[in-house]
Amino acid sequence: QPTEMSSKRPVTRKRVIVQETKKPRDPRFEGMSGVFNPDIFDRSYGFIYEMEENELKELKKEIEKTKDLQKKQELSQEYNVRMSRLNARKLKEKRQEIKREVKKEEMEKVKQGKKPFFLKKGDLKKIELTKKFQEMKSKGKDVDKYLEQKRKRKAQKQHVKIPKTRRSQ
Repeated sequence: QPTEMSSKRPVTRKRVIVQETKKPRDPRFEGMSGVFNPDIFDRSYGFIYEMEENELKELKKEIEKTKDLQKKQELSQEYNVRMSRLNARKLKEKRQEIKREVKKEEMEKVKQGKKPFFLKKGDLKKIELTKKFQEMKSKGKDVDKYLEQKRKRKAQKQHVKIPKTRRSQ
């Protein structure tokens, strides 16, 4: 028996008998992570929205202070994007609040023995508009003037869609 092993021996091949597959799991779509509840999420992470509003105020101040025209444009563009995101979120919150109120009322009516009624999108929009107009009236804004301007904008859009040959006749 030699004291050292020969280096000329062939290397054994490692064969994988059972292939181990680890697929990455996305917790957003996994059942093990629980059910997503947007109300709880909003309550838990509401501070982020407040931070975002504070950042918007700071961004507006920075836009006013900045003298470089190109940087000012970039900042104002960023401000507009964030502002539209904020407005969209507020609009979504209002819609959810309206849905909650209607759902609560319907649940009370069902308890009294009435047949359940589910709100359609069109009805939801009507309720939304009435609330909007009530808010405008409470703030002292002229609702009729608003509706007139909206009607004019709509008419202008339709006017653009009409072919020029028909417009001149």
